[in-house]
Amino acid sequence: MRCRTSVRYAHLASERSHTLPYMRLTVSVPSQTSSPALLRVRAAGAVALAAVLSLAMWTVVPLGWVWIASQVAPTQFPRLVPYLLCLVGTGMTMVGLGLTVARLASFHDRLYRPNAPPLRKQVLDSLSDQRTYRPPSAIERVMFCSIALALTSAVVWFLLFSGSPLWA
Repeated sequence: MRCRTSVRYAHLASERSHTLPYMRLTVSVPSQTSSPALLRVRAAGAVALAAVLSLAMWTVVPLGWVWIASQVAPTQFPRLVPYLLCLVGTGMTMVGLGLTVARLASFHDRLYRPNAPPLRKQVLDSLSDQRTYRPPSAIERVMFCSIALALTSAVVWFLLFSGSPLWA
């Protein structure tokens, strides 16, 4: 099987390594001669991994950093350091997972639309430009569902299980 390496932002990549300078990650995309079944398996794997990472982004990461901050705190009533550790660690980990999910989304798009031009940012379009509709990809749907699930879970927990003063 022949593979080609694709880099979306070629002007940012070095000529020899074909990696983005901020990620140091190269994804090889199979050429068009790969079997359709193999392409479907890879695409399904990318969607499944994105689903796991997006659910982990809203559950495992915050709980993990709260646990780490609780282990760092010397007493039951900590000062500022554990809170800052929790806040900064959660934010940085979520950004890293978000970049990884974005990388999986571009990999998934290159599998299904290898010759599609890169999308222009909506900010660059004026209000009078004609907008073209592009249906959301599978990974965008997965991220939307994970965010909706996280928000719904937070509201249900707050209203029903946290001892909310709204019901007292």
